[in-house]
Amino acid sequence: MATVTCPSCGLPRAPDLIDSAACPICGTVGSVPEAPAGGGRVPPDPLANQGAHAPRPPGQTVGGSHAPHAPTPSRPVAGPVVLGFAAGLAVGVGGVLGWQNYPAAGPAVAGSGGSRPPLAESTDSGGSRPRLAFAVAPMPREVAARAAAPAEPGGSRPPLAQTDDPLAKRDPPADVFAKPDPRRPAALRLDNPDGTASPHVRPGSTLVLRGRVKKLVVSGLDGGAVLDCAELDAAEVVVVGPVGGGSRLVVRAPNGRVTVLARVDGQSKLTVHAPGGSVRFDSPGGSVGGGAAVEVVAKEVGLHGRVDGAGTRVGVRLTVEGTLTFAEVDGPARVEYGPADRGGPEPRLIAGRVGPGAVVRKTD
Repeated sequence: MATVTCPSCGLPRAPDLIDSAACPICGTVGSVPEAPAGGGRVPPDPLANQGAHAPRPPGQTVGGSHAPHAPTPSRPVAGPVVLGFAAGLAVGVGGVLGWQNYPAAGPAVAGSGGSRPPLAESTDSGGSRPRLAFAVAPMPREVAARAAAPAEPGGSRPPLAQTDDPLAKRDPPADVFAKPDPRRPAALRLDNPDGTASPHVRPGSTLVLRGRVKKLVVSGLDGGAVLDCAELDAAEVVVVGPVGGGSRLVVRAPNGRVTVLARVDGQSKLTVHAPGGSVRFDSPGGSVGGGAAVEVVAKEVGLHGRVDGAGTRVGVRLTVEGTLTFAEVDGPARVEYGPADRGGPEPRLIAGRVGPGAVVRKTD
């Protein structure tokens, strides 16, 4: 649709309204007549300012224009919409700026009255306005609740009974070597009453075995090694390797059997505790010499191998109705035997060869 601009303010208007209705901006009615050829002024239209107040009768023309149609009502201006949008934008911007400048709430610190500590001020390196430094409360510490030991009905628990029996003392179960302790050697607990244990002790090392085992096999000790089985109950002990170099072996078979198949010498020490069982040094390997010391407590003891060498000593303590048998003792070795209990019955002796300088005697 073609439009015509207002001669005063330039507002685009419909051609049929330019001469019949006043301009809503400047109030001008009609178009500006063309300038005369001589360049004079255009005479003003006497009806220019009356169009809005006195409408012309139908058929009347102004300046050669056709009769105008009936005036058309103009559309309302969208001013309220623009104002509402501007107001909403201002409120949003103000809210964002206020949120950024509002100090965040710091964690409450328990104190007298439950109030928070004052906020410390800090200034950045750029010299800007001070910032608030909030104090942060420490993280809460978890406290592990420990259950109280159940009390015995009727009062406190009785004290633990004291005993001197090393077998009655129970250590915590351990499957590996215990931590090194200068007051006691390393310990290994065995619980295999139907199986066999074959410990290996390196030269200069110490190993303590506790618990139960059916058969204990000792492969030998050397270089000052120590194998302490004083708290290990074994049904059978077999020493298959030599014990020498100042080593020490302690075995326990209360009602079992101990068999020594190798030589014990080199100032080593063998201790056997089998009060209800037997100890046998088999020939020819099971011998004692080289200044070794052997201490045996058993019911039946058989020294079927040779006992010789300076400083070599074998001490035998026999339980009730016990018997000692030896094959050969050469000097200057010594064999001493007697009852395990003082005042007990006399043990029986089955003697073999006693060489020059050797000593075999009974002691109380």
